[in-house]
Amino acid sequence: ITIAIVFSLVLFLSAGGSFWYLYFISNQPNHPEFSLSNPLSGRTILWNQSLDGAKEIGFFGAGPGRYPFVFMKGASSPPEPPPPYAHNGLISAYIEYGFPGLITVAVFACALVYYAVRTYAALEPEKRELASTLIAGLASFYMYNIFDDAFIRPDILNLMMILFIVYLFSEGKKVKVYPKIPIAILIIPLILIFASRFWMNWAYQPAYEAAFIDREGNWDEIAEKYEESRKRDQENYFYIVQSGYSWAYAYYETGNPDFLNTAKLRFQESIAKEPSVSQNYANLATLVFPQDELAGIALMRTAHESAPDEVSYLVNLGLFLEQTENFSAAQDMYHQVLALNPNLAA
Repeated sequence: ITIAIVFSLVLFLSAGGSFWYLYFISNQPNHPEFSLSNPLSGRTILWNQSLDGAKEIGFFGAGPGRYPFVFMKGASSPPEPPPPYAHNGLISAYIEYGFPGLITVAVFACALVYYAVRTYAALEPEKRELASTLIAGLASFYMYNIFDDAFIRPDILNLMMILFIVYLFSEGKKVKVYPKIPIAILIIPLILIFASRFWMNWAYQPAYEAAFIDREGNWDEIAEKYEESRKRDQENYFYIVQSGYSWAYAYYETGNPDFLNTAKLRFQESIAKEPSVSQNYANLATLVFPQDELAGIALMRTAHESAPDEVSYLVNLGLFLEQTENFSAAQDMYHQVLALNPNLAA
């Protein structure tokens, strides 16, 4: 009875909640991108940007927890902070675990549906009420996964899946529906997924809170939030970069040299973590140049060499060279800018 009540709530919250959000709450005049003209509330834009960023992830994916980094590669103007998940279970599985993850999730989902239907058909009529409620919960789980990626948030639905599998195996064995597969083969991986996702969301919580703090005069508080997420998950590239940005803004706002040193340290960490990302060198160059002009110019040149078509690096190089009174080199930078984008003539 308890499981039936819980799954009924899941059905109501996921099916009813999804409908309410997509067709009512999303029609906000303050958020024109979330309107009835785009009934998926911006999801299709998010999915396209996610897949654009995933073009070079390889057969085995980008790795657990690396979705935000992949998204930032594909988004023309990524939000701050970027979403921690793709709002689509299949896309998230593909980006983080590649084709093996995508196939595993798809096969697992199809197998659950197959055995759920077989179990329902084999049960006695008086037992079908609970089974039908659980199957409805499974259907709502899949629907929610398409729009909001339940494999990552809310994690409680992973727990629902574990309970669902326990029930199916207990009833399925009685009616001899299932092959002789130890239930642990399915339960243990789900428990591990549940635990890892719960930990990732726990690490993300301070960064999520930072997004709602007023930027004006509060950059040190924002930096502390990103720093807390970085401490909770020290391997997460996104937290390192966002911590660096926030400490840099806090320095510009207060002039506190400790904030500047921390920002430099975080951008150095981001270079060590992702040496192929040109923006890391540009970020550090901007902070280093006022104290060490030659080092700042060298870092900005590295950024330009990593992304030759990025105009902003050439503009910054020109500005740096002007300030060192190397006018001929600065002029050369500006000629390259105009060659790339004549609209910047002014």
